[in-house]
Amino acid sequence: MAAREQQWDATLSNTIGDLIAIAAASAGGAAFAAGLEATLAGCVGYGCVTAIAELATEVGAAEVGIVAPRINPQSSLNGSRLNSQYAAEEIASGHAFQKHVLEQGEFTGLGIRTRQQFSTHVENVLENPSSVRFASDGRSFYLQESTGTVVIRNPNAPDGGTAFQPQNWDDYIVTLPSRTIPY
Repeated sequence: MAAREQQWDATLSNTIGDLIAIAAASAGGAAFAAGLEATLAGCVGYGCVTAIAELATEVGAAEVGIVAPRINPQSSLNGSRLNSQYAAEEIASGHAFQKHVLEQGEFTGLGIRTRQQFSTHVENVLENPSSVRFASDGRSFYLQESTGTVVIRNPNAPDGGTAFQPQNWDDYIVTLPSRTIPY
């Protein structure tokens, strides 16, 4: 199993455990928690997203930091948007937030100060790029000229890629691959 899949399964497992703990402390108590545990037993992969979203809403999990997807994963039309949401959350949870938002302050002009704001912005770039470039090594470069933001999706990076605002847009853009269709 690839490292990213193992990370995804571990995240799902932790989220399921958190939901069960919240349910146990709720009005339904142990019986409700046991029902949740039975419902989610063996739940792996993207198929769990809908169940987790519904159960998180049921137990009020958002109040304690478990965030359900903002997009309905059951609609095939939303598949791309859901992928963008998860990619943005992955990037915002990696080195990019610490380095480019907190340390270098690249996004202060856009009012971005929190990880959630950064994730939302990265998702916006992925969904609304002015152009996309592709490298032969699998990386994809999403460019949003209106905000001066570059999002790089890298299937080989542990955090899925990065997002930043180059100091000189024009100088940076000419260094990117020119290919605009995937390999």
